[in-house]
Amino acid sequence: MQVHQFLPVLDRGDAIGNHALALRNLLRRNGFASEIYVWRAGKGMKGECLPYGRHREVSSPENVAVLHFSIGSPLSGYVRSLPDKKVMIYHNITPEKYFVGISEHVYHVAKAGRKELASLAGCMDLCFCDSEFNRRDLTALGYENVHVVPLLMDFSLLDVPADGGIQNKYGDGWKNLIFVGRVAPNKKQEDVIRVFYYYKKYINSRSRLFVVGTPRQTPRYQVILENLVERLGLTDVVFAGSVTQAELVAYYKIAHAFVCMSEHEGFGVPLVEAMYYRVPIIAYDAGAVPEILGGAGVLVREKNHQAIAELLNLLLENEDFRSEVVRAQDARLGYFRNAAAFENRLLDEIRGGTGFRPVKEA
Repeated sequence: MQVHQFLPVLDRGDAIGNHALALRNLLRRNGFASEIYVWRAGKGMKGECLPYGRHREVSSPENVAVLHFSIGSPLSGYVRSLPDKKVMIYHNITPEKYFVGISEHVYHVAKAGRKELASLAGCMDLCFCDSEFNRRDLTALGYENVHVVPLLMDFSLLDVPADGGIQNKYGDGWKNLIFVGRVAPNKKQEDVIRVFYYYKKYINSRSRLFVVGTPRQTPRYQVILENLVERLGLTDVVFAGSVTQAELVAYYKIAHAFVCMSEHEGFGVPLVEAMYYRVPIIAYDAGAVPEILGGAGVLVREKNHQAIAELLNLLLENEDFRSEVVRAQDARLGYFRNAAAFENRLLDEIRGGTGFRPVKEA
């Protein structure tokens, strides 16, 4: 029996790609033949995946096709046409409204993706979501047999040596604020910048903000952010762009607080990463954010930038408050590190939901 995964693009360092690789390894360890089939392989990833057209060679009603869905692609139609049993892992689609005036292309891709997602509701035998927020998205579209299982995260990736140059340059006693995520309008980096404006101008001039993430799909939004920084007369805002794993680790290690003002998160891997590095989190209460934090971090329900800046200062300067927040984050991190429980849940649901058992090698 074979269980194969499908995703539009397999990129190194991408959260969905990392999840697919971890799931493939889990399936193989448990006796399943398993490959990752893609529309396009990212740089250096061709050895980890196969073109999806190759899947026809192994397609069978006895096998399982697992479609990772986060955007529309030709893979949806392909998987729909298969005789294989069908499983979806849904990672959410950012609503197209966020891209109005930012990227006409991404707007239409997101809109088409939502339509494509709705069209698949009747043909999936089993669905997984990495948050309850995402589960509600699917059930509203008529999906059935939907289960919540958090992303499989390989925490060993977070233990690589940090980039020494970044640590040496910015580990100088200034307060370093950080946000990690795609530079995209739903992430609301402009609100993070406004919070930083009040913090730097009125509270602590010896402070920096690091905006870590690529603007590859929304370069116009990057320009909007840069113009905002200039208009506010801000200094010490660093747009780090796309970074290596070693650079990412370094940014977390120099950070004193993680500030998230995102309005739409299906899961939020950087929140878990910040907990891992014991960076206290202030986050806007939206999407899956409160669910991922699970009572940890500091949630704000209004975007009063000045008030958030004052709360941020309390978090940074009050040792008791900061310690309490970090302790709660440590406890919450334990949930996401319980990989064995998530792995067993995935395997149990796949076996029970699709009615097959793996064939162990002799």
